Amino acid sequence: ATCIAANGNITAAPMFANPGVDFHLLSGSPCIGAADPNNYPSDDYAGYARPFGPLADMGAYEFYTGTCFAQVEGATRVYTTVQTAVDTATVGSLVKVAGVCQGAQPRAAGSDTFTQTAYISQSLTLRGGYTATNWTTPTAQTILDAVGLGRAVYITGTGAVTVDGFTLQGGSASAGGGLYIAAPLSPTVQNIIFYSNTAGYGGGLGLVGGNPRLYHNTFVANTANTAGGGLHVAAGSPIIRNAIIVSNTGSSITATTPITLYYSDVWGNSGCDWGCANVFSDTASLSADPLFVDFGGGNFHLALKSPCVHAADPGDTLTWDMEGDDRPLGRGSDIGADEAATYADVLLAPYSWLGGIPGQPVGHPHILTNTGSISDTFNLTHTLVASDSMGWDVSYTPAFTLTAGEAAEAPVTVIAPDTAVSGTWAIVVLTATSAANGDIYDVVSNTTMVNWNPGVELTPVYTEHVNPGTVLTYEHTLLNTGNAPDSFDVDFSSSYNGSPGWTVSVTPTQATDLGAQQALTVWVRIEIPGTAPGGLIETTIISASSPASGARALVTDTTEINYTTGDRYAANVGGATDELNNCLIPSTPCRTIGHAVVQAVSGDTVKVAEGVYNENNVTLNKNITLRGGYYTSGPGAWEVSDPQGHETIVDAQGTGRVFYVFGSPTIEAFTIKGGDTAGSGGGIYIYSLGAPIIRGNVITGNTAGVYGGGIHNEMGAPTVEQNVLAYNEAARGGGFSSAAGSPGFWSNMVYDNAASADGGGVYVAGGNARIWHDTIYSNDAEQGGGIYLAGGSPVVSNTIVVRNTAAITGGGIYKHAAAAGATLDYNDVWDNTNADYVGATAGSNSISLDPDFLNEAARDLHLYDSPCENTGDATSVGEDFDGQPRAMGTAPDIGADERRRLGVQLEPDNTDNGDPGATVTYEHVVTNTGNYTDTFTIEASSSSLGWTVTPPPDDPDTVEVGPGQAETIYVQVTITGTAAYGFQDRTTVTATSTLNPDVYDTAVDTATVNLKCGIGWMG
Repeated sequence: ATCIAANGNITAAPMFANPGVDFHLLSGSPCIGAADPNNYPSDDYAGYARPFGPLADMGAYEFYTGTCFAQVEGATRVYTTVQTAVDTATVGSLVKVAGVCQGAQPRAAGSDTFTQTAYISQSLTLRGGYTATNWTTPTAQTILDAVGLGRAVYITGTGAVTVDGFTLQGGSASAGGGLYIAAPLSPTVQNIIFYSNTAGYGGGLGLVGGNPRLYHNTFVANTANTAGGGLHVAAGSPIIRNAIIVSNTGSSITATTPITLYYSDVWGNSGCDWGCANVFSDTASLSADPLFVDFGGGNFHLALKSPCVHAADPGDTLTWDMEGDDRPLGRGSDIGADEAATYADVLLAPYSWLGGIPGQPVGHPHILTNTGSISDTFNLTHTLVASDSMGWDVSYTPAFTLTAGEAAEAPVTVIAPDTAVSGTWAIVVLTATSAANGDIYDVVSNTTMVNWNPGVELTPVYTEHVNPGTVLTYEHTLLNTGNAPDSFDVDFSSSYNGSPGWTVSVTPTQATDLGAQQALTVWVRIEIPGTAPGGLIETTIISASSPASGARALVTDTTEINYTTGDRYAANVGGATDELNNCLIPSTPCRTIGHAVVQAVSGDTVKVAEGVYNENNVTLNKNITLRGGYYTSGPGAWEVSDPQGHETIVDAQGTGRVFYVFGSPTIEAFTIKGGDTAGSGGGIYIYSLGAPIIRGNVITGNTAGVYGGGIHNEMGAPTVEQNVLAYNEAARGGGFSSAAGSPGFWSNMVYDNAASADGGGVYVAGGNARIWHDTIYSNDAEQGGGIYLAGGSPVVSNTIVVRNTAAITGGGIYKHAAAAGATLDYNDVWDNTNADYVGATAGSNSISLDPDFLNEAARDLHLYDSPCENTGDATSVGEDFDGQPRAMGTAPDIGADERRRLGVQLEPDNTDNGDPGATVTYEHVVTNTGNYTDTFTIEASSSSLGWTVTPPPDDPDTVEVGPGQAETIYVQVTITGTAAYGFQDRTTVTATSTLNPDVYDTAVDTATVNLKCGIGWMG
């Protein structure tokens, strides 16, 4: 094949910059402008537009020279001057500029010539920010520098002009050094930095009129020799928004008519800032150092802390800055030509409105987002506005550090004061401030509305211990704890209201429209009857409830009745009751002994009236006196105990023991019967280490499976005295038994008891029992019919043990070897079946004789002319079975009874004389010949009619005389005035025992009437 060269080919060295390495064309290359003018790509290998100049170059690279490049949109040619591109452009075209364009070209306009970098006289847009390799989207800074040869831009004509995205610098002219609007036009000038331009008027920009739109421009370090270092407005009404005007010389702005700047920063200009004539600012403008990145180095990008960041008009619609950066970056656009790429920003949202109740936390949810381009720390502060600002509590996390784009929950907790009323509110304005730029912050508000929080409180709780018969009042406070007025119904329930004698009332029963946190006093009145039993607990529950809100409160008053000291009364009569009865009032006695004992406290006496009480296991565990023998009506009612005349019977009816004794109570004047237990102590079981007294009782017909049919002492030190123990049964100790301790068993009649094993009358297993002055008769056992001493160190003294029976041995007293410490003496042990003594010796002072009881068959075991009289040993037992003094003779009597001898002697018989009408006094001696202190009645009786004696029979005197003692008495006889001489009167004087009227003595006083002489006159 043959290659034939076509037109336009050349054969010459292309003049590469570095052959084999760098294939860019050098200046002078024959390839420059030699490409096919009709067939070439729009850009070269490196992305530069073709052609650069009138024609495209051959090769991969388009030869470029210089720093200024311009292109008309829709064409591909790149021009080396802005003016060429402007002149080439048609009306309405977009002229794109890249790089740094320096210098100025003159332009004739009529007779005038103007010098500038770009002269615009038709409608077009002049936009910088492009690069030689990117004519699509502005991304770089473009500079038009007149280098002092003229203006940077001159606008005239009538068309619509837009100048966008340049740094205009180095301009010098009489007016408008950076840009001059020479006709009353309304061009748009935006994203322009006016820097270091000089003019007589308007160092940065000057205009002669019209309504230019000046958006997002920065005027810095411009100079006006006359006026308007930044701008000079000779006429017209320019719109100036989002401008930075700083550090200009010759004032910031001069204007002949008033103009207003919006969202602008005017600061640091010589002459004036906002104070220039006819120059005004809106409220959003500021006067502060804009904080450029490097003012001295000409870098007028905004620094991180610039106050102009995000401070532009929020209604701004411009979406790019001088370099084509997106606008806005962050929450809002920046003031000036630059939109800072490194910025702080924050978003705090959402607003919150919540209801709450006093004293309870309300959490308002907020999200804190770092919407800036850097990591930042945000400090949170707040202000509080409240309808009632006292006492509100606000809490939140005070600081957050977040990376760019990071979000965090930032809740705010608000607590309304406890006293906040319904409808009150608080608004917390929360501010999040950037630590990187203190001018960057966001706020959010949360509103807390206090809801109706109904509530009610009743206080205090009372617990009282009171005596029966008390009337007491509890004072409560009803508090509306809610935060709005409310009404409450007041009610109560009571344990015993309405029971006999009990009355409970509450006042008031309603609280109407009680204000928030207001209180009302509620009184509870309790009348307690005098019969209220100790230990009873009255519970009164007071309620306050709101019909409207449902709020309700309860308070409980507890009233416990004391066990008060005092005599207790029990009677088996109509009207007696245990229910709600403390047994303190004689007219309303308790029905049972057991209840009266429970109500009694230590030191009390429980008085029990005559009758039969079918009770068992009555427990006495306190130091009280339990006494029978009383009567309920008539003289002396409840005052005198007379168990013989008013027998008081406690009958267990075979259902258990009668009494169970702990401590040291006293039991006296009862008939105790019908006790039955498989254990010990059928009638009375004495358990504890106390010292009870069992006195003056008839203990009969009781049964125990082990010890002590009548009484069993386990370990105490009881005094058992003056009791009848008869017809009781047990395995051991039919009448009385003692396991241990130190019982005192004296002056008791023990007869007809039976033990299936040992000790028909008395059984002592151990301890230090003292069996003194007892009469033990006709008891029956296998061994030890009267007494069985099984152990310990008992003392048996002054005791009659007669006619008891042992089926095996020891009818009287049986002493086991284990009772080696037993002592026996001064006893009368006689006529017992199967030996009087077994294992024991009688003692040198004991006798074994018939005690000569008063009526053995009738079981009247009092002594009568007994050998036991005055043969006992002196002890500390001061009374016998009947409560009579012991001893009444030269020594105590053996046995329970101390025989009482009564006797009286009245002497002498007297003889005396007396005149008629005279009183004769006789002296006598009354001698008590018995062994017991006695009171004698003394009476005298005259044998003569009309004679008077003292003491007369109908009004005798009395005289108390101790045994073996004598008292002198006097008898007076008054002779009648008419008594005849020699008449004799015999007056009989009688001294009679009040203890036994059959015991008396008499003496006779004889009075003889004297002769009485006298003379009488007869008329």
